[in-house]
Amino acid sequence: MARFDPQLAALETYLAEGTDQRLVRKLDLPGPPPWPRRRSMVLARDTALDLGSPAAGSVGFLLWASLAEDLPDTDRVFLEGPDVADLAAPGSATPGPAAAGPDPVPFGQVIVVRGDFAADYDCYLELKQAQYSLALDGVSVRSMPSQSHLWCRIHKDAVDRGFGFAHLGAGLIAGLRHLTFVDQVDVVFHTAGREALAPLAAIAADAARVVGALIKRHEEEHAECDECEYADICEERVHVRAPNPGTPKGADAS
Repeated sequence: MARFDPQLAALETYLAEGTDQRLVRKLDLPGPPPWPRRRSMVLARDTALDLGSPAAGSVGFLLWASLAEDLPDTDRVFLEGPDVADLAAPGSATPGPAAAGPDPVPFGQVIVVRGDFAADYDCYLELKQAQYSLALDGVSVRSMPSQSHLWCRIHKDAVDRGFGFAHLGAGLIAGLRHLTFVDQVDVVFHTAGREALAPLAAIAADAARVVGALIKRHEEEHAECDECEYADICEERVHVRAPNPGTPKGADAS
């Protein structure tokens, strides 16, 4: 079984049910030219849309797997909930004080990357770097990967120029597609409310344990599998203990 098979199956069920109920829709990727790339800091007073603040709640995580034969070979962006223009439209939410910006919106972002992940720990580090190097004009992103938390602000000027989740998805895809081992990327956005984020939060929690096990296996010098909190999910339970001083070569060091 591949590393994220259960989480991918749960996400596929989530998308299929949402599509059947017309809650989830596939967005057309924007044509050229791409949205300008520039690192931005969006202040509260300049914010048209505040996505996933700690007060509103958010879910953000990344999964990776081998390229599946039954999937299209094109990159895709999905959205559950209103797009940027509708969320930022006057009257769409109760506005806060001008200096505080608009009321925050619960937000979800899921990225599924498919390709060749033979060295998945090294690939994970590159994927994480590419994801958090996103720099789009008028978009400011803060993240706490350890808590699957993502906070995104979109500038009023970007909204006026037509920025939408298709542009955000295309920016993420472009950054990830620069990696030679990436063949296809799906991005799922969620703006349908905090309660509806619960299924994605459950998948995120499971995925976080898998990533935690991967990190611990590669970054801790000594693995004590019998006492490890990831023992139930780790794919590499057999470990090598360093021999005690004076232990004859080939003797049991346990």
